[in-house]
Amino acid sequence: IAFTLMIAGYFLWPACQHPDANTLVEPAPGDTVSTLNCEDTIEINLAGAMKHGYLKGIKTCRNWEASGYAQNPSNTPNHLFISGRTYFPYILTNGDTILFYAEGLDFAIPKKIGKFPLITTPGINSDTVKCWYSYLDEDISIADWFVDLSFLDNELEITELDLINQRVKGRFNIHLTIDTSRPDYKDYPSKLYFYEGEFDVEIVE
Repeated sequence: IAFTLMIAGYFLWPACQHPDANTLVEPAPGDTVSTLNCEDTIEINLAGAMKHGYLKGIKTCRNWEASGYAQNPSNTPNHLFISGRTYFPYILTNGDTILFYAEGLDFAIPKKIGKFPLITTPGINSDTVKCWYSYLDEDISIADWFVDLSFLDNELEITELDLINQRVKGRFNIHLTIDTSRPDYKDYPSKLYFYEGEFDVEIVE
């Protein structure tokens, strides 16, 4: 397994690490010299082992997959938390490859079947789904995006909720806009969009 990860990391490392500053800057209006297309500005990382399930969809213009899981915290008895993580490989000096978190997509969802609008604002309630999205350097957020409330099709649908067999499934559609309070926000796409999203995750302790 370690050898396979090492070989995969060798070939995928240039494409899967977080890009250097300014490589994701969107072209300025009228820029005809160095215009970037959508694929140039949207980074895709490794999905990981998907041991407890997955989240997947189209990230603006590229297919995207992440390892997923759900949790059932005792302090929020009416909600589950769903998390999706992607990874980038880091090659150690001895040649071994380890995986670090690259992205985090998280939802706080009501424990009931149905369609719910997405929000980013503090607090959770039974009629909405709270959403967070970040680029990560392991456990540290380096860029954050909020739900763009100007789009009416921001939605998460819970299609199956089985608390006995510990499984939850559903679909989602999200427009996101970057948090401009971060000092380096211009180094990343100002808008992101996950559509045709779906999740199938195990509820873990």
